Amino acid sequence: MRVAAVTMAFAVLAMSVGVSGAMADYKGEIWLHPDAEKLPSDQRGPFVRLSDGRVMAPGHNEMLVSDDDGRTWESRPMYEGLEGFDDPGGAALFRTREGTIIRAFMNFAEKNFAWDYDGVGPTPECQLPVYIVRSLDEGETWEKPFKLQDGWCGYVHNMIQTDSGRLILVSQVAVPDPGHHVSFTWVSDDDGETWRRSANVIDLGGKGDHAGGIEPTIVELEDGRILMLIRTYTGEFYEAFSEDEG
Repeated sequence: MRVAAVTMAFAVLAMSVGVSGAMADYKGEIWLHPDAEKLPSDQRGPFVRLSDGRVMAPGHNEMLVSDDDGRTWESRPMYEGLEGFDDPGGAALFRTREGTIIRAFMNFAEKNFAWDYDGVGPTPECQLPVYIVRSLDEGETWEKPFKLQDGWCGYVHNMIQTDSGRLILVSQVAVPDPGHHVSFTWVSDDDGETWRRSANVIDLGGKGDHAGGIEPTIVELEDGRILMLIRTYTGEFYEAFSEDEG
């Protein structure tokens, strides 16, 4: 994915958020790319295009499929017959060049926000772990989810595939002493079957349950570097670069 494509994606997302709720009461000026168009429904992405042209998006413990470019949606339940999973739909969703569909999600069935505000921050019991689940047949069936990351994540929504074929997933986790969040990536070179975490994390410091670097997003630049844009609660964005594909 290149920078121009991401600019358009952000513009369309801004339009969809503005229509569907989060920015509905915002009184300031909203800038939209002149080529942005209103989405045909309130369904928020991310979206993937299936081989037959249909569109797929994550829902609450389900996949949503549209055969009319997002105007109407059909539900396909997930995790049936499996206990211990609650996936509200705020997931990263990606279809690889090989046709594998990958969903990375936070499991709210294990959610336990245990934060010591008078001490170190997140306790060992503070959990919102990340799981990976794959489909090899266009979302008709899914493999059993496997845990990718322990601890309190709070956000996992962006995955890309580089020109070389590597998958990169952004994530974050709460760390103690003092409590704040750090950002990092997971990479896979086998179509999402196995993953390894980046050798370092982006640690911006801070103290608080929304402090540090949160909600990162990435894009591959023309020169092959990976650009990460990181939200903070200080009123500024940070950026970081990787020269080895995450």
